[in-house]
Amino acid sequence: GTPAPPAPVDGEPPDLAIGVFGDERGVVQRAVQRAVATGSRCHLVTDPDPRLVLDHSDVIVVLDWPPDDAPPTACLAAMAAGRSLVTFDIEATVGWPTFDPQAGRSRAADVAPIAVTLDPRDEEHSLMLAIRRLAADPSLRRGLARAGHEWWATHATPAHAAAAWTSVLAEARGLVPPRGAGWPAHLSDRKSTR
Repeated sequence: GTPAPPAPVDGEPPDLAIGVFGDERGVVQRAVQRAVATGSRCHLVTDPDPRLVLDHSDVIVVLDWPPDDAPPTACLAAMAAGRSLVTFDIEATVGWPTFDPQAGRSRAADVAPIAVTLDPRDEEHSLMLAIRRLAADPSLRRGLARAGHEWWATHATPAHAAAAWTSVLAEARGLVPPRGAGWPAHLSDRKSTR
């Protein structure tokens, strides 16, 4: 289960609760240890139930490797739950407005960042920098969570997925199947005559 975070000292902000989805828990644990060693107040949420991780975390870290062509489902779940998100800077996230922990600023000047993205070649160090920044800057955390949720509501809800599939299926129904010389009769939608 999730250990209880240390009680905050009067006037100090509570610990940053960091949830992890994916197989890179060792990297995340080392990055959290390094951030704590430099004075950041944070802890890992270690519950095996993903719903409880979402419920008890301020930040969700998703470091799936190797990456897929689509954003990991866990990223979308974090945004839907209104949690700040840290994930890899990969092809699936390249079009997102994101926060760069190395530079300490948003990569898109005119749009609020929806996630913190890490260079996979420097994941542990970049993650430690991201954790330190998120632990020290509650307004950045809240802004990421809000902008991520808004992006999810605009682009990635189940209704958006259903509409996209309906469109694909409608297009497929309207296509004329290719038929050329030698087309096998059993693949035709016409009844074969024998």
